[in-house]
Amino acid sequence: MKHVRMLVLAIAVIFFAASCSKDKGDKPADNASIKGRWNVSSILTIEPDAEPYTYTGQNGDFVEFKEDGTMSSSVDGYEQTVDYEIIDATHVKVDGSVTEVKELTNSKLVMLDPAHEGQPEDITYTLTK
Repeated sequence: MKHVRMLVLAIAVIFFAASCSKDKGDKPADNASIKGRWNVSSILTIEPDAEPYTYTGQNGDFVEFKEDGTMSSSVDGYEQTVDYEIIDATHVKVDGSVTEVKELTNSKLVMLDPAHEGQPEDITYTLTK
């Protein structure tokens, strides 16, 4: 009887652990993470009534998503540190604005910061590791 209880308990624990692993939310298929230091490959800016402008990342340009919830960046000599929050697998709040994660792999991150109050343009960041 003691062995039967242990077996039932073991099976219950296995089922409980398996069901909990599904509760982690949506994640990219290859378990890539936004956290870490990314090199700026390009920044595409699309303004209303203007030609699109693409900034090509230079050596030393980066964006870093830190574990403490801050994002530091250096682009074309302009440095900035702001707060960020991962909302879900496809949305990140950066300095109060919701940014859409269009692509995330272990080596590439593409984010769209759509036009919003105070920013009339759509900005697409392509970052690489």
